[in-house]
Amino acid sequence: MVLSPKQYKILGRLVVKRHPDLAETLIQQLAQDKPLQHDIQKIQVYFTCFCNLPGIEAFFGPSRKMENVDACRLFIATMIRLYYPELHHQPIEELNLRKTGFVSTVAETIGLKVSNVSYRIRQVVRWEHQYDDFRLKVQETLKNLQVS
Repeated sequence: MVLSPKQYKILGRLVVKRHPDLAETLIQQLAQDKPLQHDIQKIQVYFTCFCNLPGIEAFFGPSRKMENVDACRLFIATMIRLYYPELHHQPIEELNLRKTGFVSTVAETIGLKVSNVSYRIRQVVRWEHQYDDFRLKVQETLKNLQVS
C-alpha cells in the first residue's frame, strides 16, 4: 500500500489518538534507529574501504567508476544504513536527501549522476523491504565496513 504524505499524517494522528500504547512503542522503535555516522565527508573513506572488500574490487573499471549495478546498489544501501536508517520507516519524499548533500556526495564518489543516485536510493529502500537476501548482504557489508 502506498500512501501520500497527507495520508501518513492523518494515519499518525489516528494511531496516537486511538492507540496511544502502539504509538509509544512505534516512537521507541524509531528512536533506536539512530544514524551510525553524521559526517558526509567520510563517504569517500567508506567507498575506499568498500572497494577493498573481498569480491568488490572486480566490479570497478580503471576510472574507478562503478561499472557493476549490483555493487552500486549495495554501496548506496550500506550508506543509507549508516547515515539514514530511519529512511526505512517513513516515506522517502519526507526526507529531502538532496538538501543534506548526501545524494551529491554519493554521486560524486561513485561517478554517477545525482538523478541516478536518487533513483537508486528509492530502489534499494524498496529492495531492503522486499528481498531478505539483499537486506542480509547490506547488513554483512555494514559490519565489514566499520570505519572509525
